[in-house]
Amino acid sequence: MYRLQGDDLSWKGYLFTIGLGTVTLVRALSGSFYWYNMKIGALKLSAGIYAAIYKKALSLSNSSRREKTGKFSSEIGFTFTV
Repeated sequence: MYRLQGDDLSWKGYLFTIGLGTVTLVRALSGSFYWYNMKIGALKLSAGIYAAIYKKALSLSNSSRREKTGKFSSEIGFTFTV
């Protein structure tokens, strides 16, 4: 096994290993937090869109419901299944 004479630099290897492990851990945690926040944002956005569409459907008058009942209700059904 090769060992340096006099000035032993083995501590640099341990320092490098600890640093590499720390960077990997921080990267993994920050990636997890990023994807979690993106999923929550997408969920809030889609819930807001669905609420606006549903509110519009509830606010339609009877005459407009009679005119566009089939098309509008099928669009709402398709939107909520996606």
